[in-house]
Amino acid sequence: MDRIIGAENWADLFLAYVLNEENKRIESLKTTDIDGALAGYFGNTMVLRDGNGQIIELVYYNYNRTMRYWRNGSWFDGKWIINSGQDNTLVFHVFEIEGKPLCYCHPLAANKKVGDRWISPETNGGIPVFPIKATPLQYLSSVPVVGQGKRLVIVGTNIDVGACYTLEEGLVAPPKQGCAAGHNDILSISMKEANKPIEGYFGNSEVLIETTSGKVLGVGYYRSDFSLRHWNNGAWVEGSAYIVNNGQDCSMFIRTRTDFFKKPSGFAHAFAPNKKVGDCWVSPEVWGGAPIYPLASGGVAVQNASGRYLVAGTCFQPRTVHTLLEGEVSPPGTH
Repeated sequence: MDRIIGAENWADLFLAYVLNEENKRIESLKTTDIDGALAGYFGNTMVLRDGNGQIIELVYYNYNRTMRYWRNGSWFDGKWIINSGQDNTLVFHVFEIEGKPLCYCHPLAANKKVGDRWISPETNGGIPVFPIKATPLQYLSSVPVVGQGKRLVIVGTNIDVGACYTLEEGLVAPPKQGCAAGHNDILSISMKEANKPIEGYFGNSEVLIETTSGKVLGVGYYRSDFSLRHWNNGAWVEGSAYIVNNGQDCSMFIRTRTDFFKKPSGFAHAFAPNKKVGDCWVSPEVWGGAPIYPLASGGVAVQNASGRYLVAGTCFQPRTVHTLLEGEVSPPGTH
């Protein structure tokens, strides 16, 4: 593209277009209920049943951002947050263990009502196994399931489903049989180990750099209490918080932004765990924050070769790179 006459600045033009689209969406959401995508869940229960109709897990969301979660014979009380500043395709479940937040990321089936059925397969890291967004836009992060006689099939197909979700009225009681508390991942996680992959960020700054000009495009200063100070579009945003899916693989994080809406709004992004000061990497992602390719290995490493940023093992120079710098970094011309 760089060799096409008149297209030398295509990357800058595309970035400007993307930022303009994001700003238009943010403006359109300012006067709406940013939690509206979850409204149908409030006072009802999301139930996951196996292929035989047996309950595997129960999730009960409250309007005040609290939730109840049941699996393997145990109830847990926690909090929820969705990426409401983007496209409402991800939900983060946060529980307090050993006095610290333990977080799990999952695809969110937005705008559901009682009686709906759907599948939302995912990996341990919360990322869908297949690109659900490739289906019609109204499906977003779920694919509907419909009845076909006595069968349940994926909408538009003759494919039988195994486990699927339903939204059922009220608070659904767990099964009476098999309720003895068994092994539960939430109970077994050590918070020291869970937070180890993100410790390199504590007290340091993640800086987004434009490789061709060296211009700083963004700065995030991470504190160990999970508060965040970040700089975007020439201004500092204070009072934000962040959470990483440390109950899984620390590959995703969500930050709240308080500068757009009356309530904190969520913005999800790919997260590169196990970084230390001086590391450099790329972390491409789609609109909703899910990585274009798996980043559980810690992001795609970038090396500085004779003053050029190159993706490790290649001659490719990415347009932007992330780097972790010591302490609280201020972009040029700011304090």
